[in-house]
Amino acid sequence: MTFPSDIPNKGTGTSLMTSSQVAKKLQVSAKSLYSWMEAGNFPQSIRIGQMHRWRETDIDEWLSNGGSNVESS
Repeated sequence: MTFPSDIPNKGTGTSLMTSSQVAKKLQVSAKSLYSWMEAGNFPQSIRIGQMHRWRETDIDEWLSNGGSNVESS
């Protein structure tokens, strides 16, 4: 069974995005996303089984911070 990835999270008002959707929004490859995430330079994904999803609000916040890590070490 598959579920659309653009269904808003109940109670949060944000959408979950696939790696393809995030890569398209940022105009980069999905491989770049995973490299950035591994290096700590990109918001961590939410794992659903083996799938990765990102909150759209996390991506937007990352962009508004100039593409720098939004999580403090």
